[in-house]
Amino acid sequence: MNLLFRVLYAQKCTSTHHKLALDALRYLRGNSADEWAKLFLSEIQLYTDGAKAPDKKFKDFRNHVLHVSENFWGGAVNTAQTWYANYVDRLTAKDWPRAVYCAGVLSHYVTDPLMPLHTGQTEDEGQVHKFIEWGTAKAYEQLVTTHDAARVLQNWKPPSATESGTLWLEELIQSGATLANQYYDVLIDHYDPSESQKNPVAGFDDTSRRALSRVLAWSIKAIAFTLDQGIRDSAVSAPRKSLSVATVLSGISTPLFWITRNLSDAKDRKEVQAIWNELQATGRVVKTLPEDDRVVRKLHASEVLGIEEDDLTLIPIRKAGSLHERQNFATEKPATTSAKPSSPIQATAQTERSQPVSKPTTPLTIPATTPSMPVVAEADSQLTTTTPSSENEGAPGAESVSATESSVVTESEATTQQSAPENSQRTPADRSPRFYLELQSPVVNAPSIGPKTARRLNQIGIRTVQDLLEFSVTDAVDQLQQRWITTDVFESWQKQSLLMCSVPGLRGHDAQLLVGVEITTADAVRNCHPAELHAKVLAFSETPDGKSILRSSEPPDEEEIHRWITFASHASATDSKLTPKAA
Repeated sequence: MNLLFRVLYAQKCTSTHHKLALDALRYLRGNSADEWAKLFLSEIQLYTDGAKAPDKKFKDFRNHVLHVSENFWGGAVNTAQTWYANYVDRLTAKDWPRAVYCAGVLSHYVTDPLMPLHTGQTEDEGQVHKFIEWGTAKAYEQLVTTHDAARVLQNWKPPSATESGTLWLEELIQSGATLANQYYDVLIDHYDPSESQKNPVAGFDDTSRRALSRVLAWSIKAIAFTLDQGIRDSAVSAPRKSLSVATVLSGISTPLFWITRNLSDAKDRKEVQAIWNELQATGRVVKTLPEDDRVVRKLHASEVLGIEEDDLTLIPIRKAGSLHERQNFATEKPATTSAKPSSPIQATAQTERSQPVSKPTTPLTIPATTPSMPVVAEADSQLTTTTPSSENEGAPGAESVSATESSVVTESEATTQQSAPENSQRTPADRSPRFYLELQSPVVNAPSIGPKTARRLNQIGIRTVQDLLEFSVTDAVDQLQQRWITTDVFESWQKQSLLMCSVPGLRGHDAQLLVGVEITTADAVRNCHPAELHAKVLAFSETPDGKSILRSSEPPDEEEIHRWITFASHASATDSKLTPKAA
């Protein structure tokens, strides 16, 4: 089937969603996997049409996102579950064409929330979102043949709960989105739009390329697993399909394919040029945002931030690409050295039964608390992840954590994630880490404040973090009239926000843990001994409040604690100039 696969791949795949859907067929692992793959290939037009239908026909863009740090806002999970049910129903009825179409649609709703910029929403992302999507489609074959992609393809683990209903599908999508969300800020900071007007691939550096390699590989395995699970749930046998290369070639119009592809490129190029022009003229992108980004931006402002769409332009943004590393994109050799690839994803996409991917030279581990999380970290690069708490009106501190906690921090990046310095000769050691919360940030970005509580705070005049810090505790508690929002709870919100505004590099869960052990100022953090503070944090992590903050995440290790103390040496004067108003 290799030649047949390559022919159809070359003819039909004009987008990232097409390529993911087809590459997933090479990872089907159920009974008669080859026969099922032939079914999908025999209905290739319906399969690829379905894979793009959510963008081209349905345009239900709220259902294409899953905002991890905002209580998983978005409709991706429910919509995927609906289309999974459609897929199984059509398989059970042996309505093969409609089953294949449903599978294509399902692949879109499973993988869209696994794209990093679909796991959060800030004004910053408009500068690069379209560039990155176009660049990903253009560089797809390079991205999925890296060693990072190979490791994920080799080590990917399925969800744990596959025996009852579709809870496993929710787990799969949420865990994938949580992985992708680690790279939200990474892509904004490392993709340089100034390099990519004519060639979107040029905007990637090694860091952004590796991030995309991992999530694309994860997405391929997620689709394959979902298709396999549907086949298993339908309990039907694969139909016999006769499909040959000669049959396929007889119906191909190569010139038409090239024309279609070039027209697609021209459309993308026109869109990104308009985005670039607006970015240069105004410093942000609003009017030229693609339709899907415009819709999600508007809904997010209303449903999550509780503000008017026009007010979004008042939110300050950072310059995209400030951490872009100048280098040659094609610096990494493909993950295999076969003379001629057997598919567009080369030997990494060959069936694992016949040729497993070679193991990396450094030991790899999979977090025990996230069974479906792939290996994504190198031994020399520690990834700090955040699993947000769900909003729970009955328990303090149980709401979703700050939206700014959507980035991945490596040891080498911990002191470099900031705006680009004026002096390009400054070394990373000279740079201080950036602040992940500012006084003018919307209050929904503050630690422990979920969308529902943010709307309540907005109603009493608390719209920004500064409003939160300046508001009288007793007045706030009286006006909110929520039994669970006590003076202690409100004061803890103020202390957490003040810490994040005072100490650069702190995430929301960092501030929550520090306040939990009664470390509430930058000076207090700076004066701590790493081992002693680590012991306090570990002890607090075992309490109900600590577990509520961490959810399934591991407590910080001593090295991360040491970074907090180092960050505190770069503290701003915020905590001395602005203290929470006393009760």
